Amino acid sequence: MTHGLKKAWIWTKLGLIILVIAWVVLFLAKNWGKDVEVWLFFFAGRPSGPLSLVLLITAVLSIIAFWIIKKVVGVLHEFSEIREKDKTREREKKMEDLAKRVESRTPLADTPNKPAN
Repeated sequence: MTHGLKKAWIWTKLGLIILVIAWVVLFLAKNWGKDVEVWLFFFAGRPSGPLSLVLLITAVLSIIAFWIIKKVVGVLHEFSEIREKDKTREREKKMEDLAKRVESRTPLADTPNKPAN
């Protein structure tokens, strides 16, 4: 990228970031006074709070839940890789044992056939 295009790209990204931040601030300002009832669980009743705070907490908890699920899936994938590697090692060991047994039964199998003169 040329220097001028790179500068334009940086200013465009900066402008988009400023627009998103302005939209979030405006959204929070317009919705801060609105109260909502929140159902937490059967035993907690129905507390009320600002809509913006409820949305913020929901967003943060969603991000945390996504991160945890991603980590769990990664660990499960690592477990499956370990199982596959163990199976491969067992197969290789069986093949080596089989090759050793075949070599011990036919000791001349490694020498090439010499034509009889």
